[in-house]
Amino acid sequence: MSDQVKLSVIIPYYNKWPRTKYVLESLNRQDFKEKFEVIMVDDGSTPSLNSCLKDAEVHVPLQVIEQKNGGRSAARNTGFAHAKGDIVVFVDDDVILSPNFLRSHYEKHMETTEDIFVHGRIYDLIELTSFYDPEKGIYFDFIADRSKVLRNAKPALSFENVFKHWEEFQNKKRRMSRLEKLIQEVLATKELEKIHWLGCVGGNVSMKRESFQKAGGFDTKFIYWGGEDFELGYRLLKQGVKAATIDSNIYHMTHAHVDHFEERRVSETYFYEKHKDETIKILYEFLEKKINQKELIERVGGLGNVRM
Repeated sequence: MSDQVKLSVIIPYYNKWPRTKYVLESLNRQDFKEKFEVIMVDDGSTPSLNSCLKDAEVHVPLQVIEQKNGGRSAARNTGFAHAKGDIVVFVDDDVILSPNFLRSHYEKHMETTEDIFVHGRIYDLIELTSFYDPEKGIYFDFIADRSKVLRNAKPALSFENVFKHWEEFQNKKRRMSRLEKLIQEVLATKELEKIHWLGCVGGNVSMKRESFQKAGGFDTKFIYWGGEDFELGYRLLKQGVKAATIDSNIYHMTHAHVDHFEERRVSETYFYEKHKDETIKILYEFLEKKINQKELIERVGGLGNVRM
């Protein structure tokens, strides 16, 4: 194994320790044999990530950077500024990685001379949505409505049932969100290349460091949740970077948002105003369930060949 860092994993972190410890354990279990590093950027958490790590077992090279709260785009950019790898992989602080995750990303870049960004499948653990701590069954403070669904929800996560029974766990957890199903179809369809920017998903995307630098990184004007990753993909596509996929899964420990729709609407408006592309509006109509997947694909296809 070379002493050179081949790959840098960048994780923005904010107040999700009950979930993030699963990210770290899944990094401990990677089968990637090359040298890599993990950079976590604590975006103003209370308690700090460093204080939480005192009781954790971490067997990978980990660097923690603390900064004042500035949002996920700023945190990812900070992580990149400290990265040494030729390939950077962005994951979120609430995902469980398959053991071949890093190797699959790295090998995809190595097998082609094309400039690519890479996306792998994301499965959603929707049963965890209501819980701040999905092990102990502690709800998020802002969830006041104890509907029947919430009352019947049970904590369903432990190191035992995830890592000691990995094959059973991954075989049972195969639910993709509407968005992920769309992304998989879009990336598999050459004729929809104009919206392949959908494959730039911040929780599971990799690219060469030069591509990220040339694109200008994540736009820190995305203050609220959502859209900053797609918008980076939009700029990557414009500079000729192609989207690619890998056959490696991650499992997203889904969680509730305080102002989900309001935040997304702010991001949508900024994204569209920046680029004035009708495909952006069509995507958000899909996310708001105004149109279905078939209608989105038909409308995007009907726009003709948009020159990127």
